Amino acid sequence: MKGDSDKFIRLLNHELIHKLCADNTTGINWHFKIQKMFKKENFQTANHVMVQAIFEALFTDILKKPKEVVRDIKECQDMPNYKRAWEIVKEEGYKNIIAKLKF
Repeated sequence: MKGDSDKFIRLLNHELIHKLCADNTTGINWHFKIQKMFKKENFQTANHVMVQAIFEALFTDILKKPKEVVRDIKECQDMPNYKRAWEIVKEEGYKNIIAKLKF
């Protein structure tokens, strides 16, 4: 990370979201659910739609640091699956994706 604490915090939160989606007490397989929602996308892209929608909610609504979302999107431009996931989140809206996941 070499002194970039904001990047470290973004990465840490990204990985924690993955972990929370996998280790939940609801018994819901979130990975299966998101893959079903985005059938045309590969597993990594679909999985990251969920992660990045939650990431955007966290940094925008809770931490009040929406610039970190912009930075994350910029950092993902060279990673096709992550880039595509962000495109979907921006097209559909993170709140809409999260609302669909709740049902």
